[in-house]
Amino acid sequence: MLLLFTITTIGTRGFVELFPGFADSVFGRGPEGLAMLTSTVGLGAICGALWMLLRPAIAGLTRLVLGHTLVISLAILAFTATDRSLSRCLASLSRVPR
Repeated sequence: MLLLFTITTIGTRGFVELFPGFADSVFGRGPEGLAMLTSTVGLGAICGALWMLLRPAIAGLTRLVLGHTLVISLAILAFTATDRSLSRCLASLSRVPR
C-alpha cells in the first residue's frame, strides 16, 4: 500500500507544475486562474480527508485506492489534453460577475 501511495504521489505531482501555463495560455485567466487551479488541489485534499475520516473501517481500502488512482490518472490525462475551445467554454462558465 505504501508503495502504491509513493508511486501515485510521484506520478501525479507534475501536473501542479503545469498550472501556470494552463492558467495563462489555455484558460487565459492569469494569476486569478492560477489561484483557482491551485486551490482545487487543497479543496480536493480536504474533501478526501473528510471522506476518509467518515469511513467506518479500513476494509476494502486497497481496492478503493486502486480505483481512485485510476480516476486521478484519467483526470490528469483529460486535463492535459484540454483544447482551447473546451477550456474557454469551461472558463466562461466559472466566471463570477463583478
